[in-house]
Amino acid sequence: MDNKYKGFTATQIKEAKSQLKTRENYWVIRVGWGDQLVFPYESGITFLNALKLAEKFDDTESEFIKITPISQDMRTKVLSREEYETYKMRTLLKLEKPEEPEVLDIAHEETAYA
Repeated sequence: MDNKYKGFTATQIKEAKSQLKTRENYWVIRVGWGDQLVFPYESGITFLNALKLAEKFDDTESEFIKITPISQDMRTKVLSREEYETYKMRTLLKLEKPEEPEVLDIAHEETAYA
């Protein structure tokens, strides 16, 4: 049994692993200062390509609604399948936080959409 998952039965580990999405790499995509989205690699490419045509629906002004260019503050990072599986299994098994804080910093990655 995998030492990473001490205290869990083989059945619990097998059930958690069955919920992993794919066996490929992933994209982490952050748009603006919002959530960071995780996509299987090919789906992430599709999402990024779709954004080429996207515009922002801006109804924050009280005078009128505007259609404006999409935010240029978009960052991406490739997340390996191994990293995805580690983070996802921790989530599914509700493991305690690691002793050292982990930071997946995509703030300094290349802008994906310009």
